[in-house]
Amino acid sequence: MKKSWYEIENKSNNRVKIAIVGDIGEHGISASMFKAALDKHSDAEHLDFDIYSQGGNMYDGLYMFDYLSQHPAHKTARVVTIAASAATLPLMAMDVVNMPSNSKIMIHQPMANIHSANSDILRKVAGFMDEMQAVAIDIYQHKTKLNRNKLAEMINAETYMSAAEAKNLGFANAVLSPFAIKNHIDDVDLIESIRDLENYLRDAGGLSKSQATGIVAKAKTIMQREAGNDVQKQQLAELSARLERTADIVKKFKNLTT
Repeated sequence: MKKSWYEIENKSNNRVKIAIVGDIGEHGISASMFKAALDKHSDAEHLDFDIYSQGGNMYDGLYMFDYLSQHPAHKTARVVTIAASAATLPLMAMDVVNMPSNSKIMIHQPMANIHSANSDILRKVAGFMDEMQAVAIDIYQHKTKLNRNKLAEMINAETYMSAAEAKNLGFANAVLSPFAIKNHIDDVDLIESIRDLENYLRDAGGLSKSQATGIVAKAKTIMQREAGNDVQKQQLAELSARLERTADIVKKFKNLTT
């Protein structure tokens, strides 16, 4: 069954409603898809977002933040169930963030998906992760005005915020009435990505986040081991190339608040 991850509805000549449901990145709504869709509405005066996402690729999230920051429309977002990890980045570009009382926001440290790497690559990854976390703190601080040390503590602790907490801390502007909760992934036929499998194990299987991600990580490790050294070498080459590209992203976002 094909999913609708991303939907834009032109409500009027000057107001556009956007629904983002699922991953941020190649398994859901990528930066290129996001840009291509919104470029068609460059003259919109109002952009209204509904966002349900447990996160995804930070690079795509950073691009979305930058794109929305430059868009002249008045931007309003409603968090549907949860906006976590990379999905919080485009939220920070909104003029108004509304959260139903039973929705949540989560921020945490940037993560790298590494299955096999030497010490040089691991050191590079650690350095880039620190750089990317500093960029995320810049973005969160611009919206919330919180102290950088406070934001770093929240990120390092993997902090989940209720709607009321998010409002008090400056991540949200208003708390709305609760919405009806429904599992978003409750059918095996809807599983099309690793993140879908994690969601299914949590929503339908009743596992905790750490249990679900642990099972999926173990499965990926086993599959990679069986795939052989050629696949591992290719993955390491792709990782190295991505790390090189990260340097340009970091430079671009270092001065967001200056």
